[in-house]
Amino acid sequence: MKCRYFGRCGGCYFNLPYPEQLRLKRQGLEEILPPGWPDFRLIRSERVRGYRSRQDLVYAFGKLGLRRRGSYRHVTDLESCWLMPERANQQLRVIRERIFDLESYDYIRHRGYLRYVTFRSTAFTQELMIIFLTAKRDPRIRKLMKAVEAESVVWSVNQGLADVNFGEVREWIGRPWIEERLDAYRFRIGPNCFFQSNPWIARKLFRYLRKLARGISAERIIDLYSGIGCIAVYLSSLAPVMAVESNPESVEYGRINTQLNSCQIEWVQKDVKEWLKEPGEAGLAVLDPPRSGLGGKVLRRLKRWGPESILYISCNPERAVGEILELDYEVQEIRAFDMFPQTPHLEAVFLLSR
Repeated sequence: MKCRYFGRCGGCYFNLPYPEQLRLKRQGLEEILPPGWPDFRLIRSERVRGYRSRQDLVYAFGKLGLRRRGSYRHVTDLESCWLMPERANQQLRVIRERIFDLESYDYIRHRGYLRYVTFRSTAFTQELMIIFLTAKRDPRIRKLMKAVEAESVVWSVNQGLADVNFGEVREWIGRPWIEERLDAYRFRIGPNCFFQSNPWIARKLFRYLRKLARGISAERIIDLYSGIGCIAVYLSSLAPVMAVESNPESVEYGRINTQLNSCQIEWVQKDVKEWLKEPGEAGLAVLDPPRSGLGGKVLRRLKRWGPESILYISCNPERAVGEILELDYEVQEIRAFDMFPQTPHLEAVFLLSR
């Protein structure tokens, strides 16, 4: 069954049976791995639709949806999205009945009012956060906020010229966070905190990382780019963990999640490249950088630091492979996870040792 927006909307790239998607993804990863590297398993997602924990819909030129594929200047108006859970789609319909009374934001000419509507959903607690991002502090958005039903309804403001989907939290209805449960662990997620796009596959990913870390038996674990602490919490029963994260809101929720799960995690709010100037000893370093990768300065300092083992998690395996080749490590194991069904992207884990 084909999505009626496929080919116009930039959300999905595949209109193929799921086994064929997996075949193409496996082939794509095989093509970028150097000769002699280990073979890998590709872990399939339990959900191929309605799996996204976050979807950012742009409100521009009188349309609410996603940018047209290959075009920054055009928006495809969406009444629903197959990637979002049904509850989020229900609230999208409520919003569409009322949103067109509000001025949309022209991100080309930098004028207007409402920029984004973001839906953040949890898979295992069935909670929903709706974020309205405006370009002005004008409180007209309050009427629409009261019309929707969610555990968390947030009004954020970003008055800058850059086209970004986050801002300063001004007000909320309900509470300013939602809570997900993965296995026995609880994780609170704030409006501007990163969380994996697919909770079903994230749970398998975190279990796998814990299995690998248990086999390493490190006396100290450093979790770099820690976010709200999901990986740190999963590994905290194995050894003392230090979590390094630059985003203040993520560190705040990371500390909350440490308490919720009765863990012993030391939190450091600092940019990774700054922390790596004086890193201290560690048997295992966990790296989960943004899609852009580590960058040259972090790579050089990481190489100088030289922890015994590294777990490198990447949503951009081609970039990760290039960076791993610059380090003096042997690739012991690789595993891929289909974090993003209906797209060509996947998440890969590389276990490195000296």
